[in-house]
Amino acid sequence: MCQSVIYLAERDAHRYISQCEHGTVHLVWDAVGLHLPADAFRQLATNILSVATDLLTQAEPMRGHCRLQVGRIGVELPFADFLLMAAMVDEALPEVNLWEQQARCAIRAIAFPHRQQTPLLN
Repeated sequence: MCQSVIYLAERDAHRYISQCEHGTVHLVWDAVGLHLPADAFRQLATNILSVATDLLTQAEPMRGHCRLQVGRIGVELPFADFLLMAAMVDEALPEVNLWEQQARCAIRAIAFPHRQQTPLLN
């Protein structure tokens, strides 16, 4: 269970990217949440940003939907929403490494050595 969450990018209460103390990145868009290890999120983010760049360089007006597929789960987003998500991903991506490193340091900082317990005999 996550005890500490940092918001890396947020558009509203139902559209945000956060990362917990486990290093898991939570990408939430409306009613859909993807909860990925940091490396998997980085790979997904790279793909999202690549597609968004391609869409923005097209001369034709964007109509229709983009299909975001992760494993066997797929979500169709209108192009405009996909580009909003891509902007949010672009904002969060540089922060993923920082939070992951801080989380590792914090975990090491609060790790206490176990004391040898001596049984009491009466």
